[in-house]
Amino acid sequence: MFDASLTKEHDFHLLNGNRIKAPFMTSHKKQYISAYDGFKVLRLPYCEGQENGRYFWMYFFLPDKMKELQALVEKLGSEPDFIDGHPARELVEVGDFRIPKFKILFDFDASKLLKDLGLVLPFSPGGFTNMVDSGGEDLEVEAIFHQSFIEVNEEDEMKKRLKEMEGEAAALCEMQAIFEEMGCAQGQLHLFFPCLLGFPSWLQS
Repeated sequence: MFDASLTKEHDFHLLNGNRIKAPFMTSHKKQYISAYDGFKVLRLPYCEGQENGRYFWMYFFLPDKMKELQALVEKLGSEPDFIDGHPARELVEVGDFRIPKFKILFDFDASKLLKDLGLVLPFSPGGFTNMVDSGGEDLEVEAIFHQSFIEVNEEDEMKKRLKEMEGEAAALCEMQAIFEEMGCAQGQLHLFFPCLLGFPSWLQS
């Protein structure tokens, strides 16, 4: 999607009115962009799905004025049909088209949450006795962390990270199956661990 050799630093405007230098990607190709009252919508192709030829897209909502950003965020968070009601379907010519490279991280310790839901066996000594060849009586989980992220960069780096995410998701799904099996054995709650890390809720297919 983006040529890394064209990435240059430009001014990035902060909410407090200050500006900093940040790397911006650019492209001279036509883009899916629509203009609405007070804001514009950009739809970028993210990756091709593995099932039924589905496609995933990332949407960018840009207010015409910086002071209107908070109001736009509130609409996105409070109106369920807001995204579907403001599509960007048409390919249009672009002039000075720039997208900042960015990475957003979020993580938390899920141990207490899982224990409160009834998943206590992995945190107890000997909880993995039947899952290892030897030494299982002393094996236990100290903590379980959940981490997700959104990263937007040049195409080659994104493809590499998507492959890494596939491996991480497979490992997480395997852990889910193990915990569910243990939950069944203990008569405890079955838990679901999301198997798509890093994909935001506003990623549309």
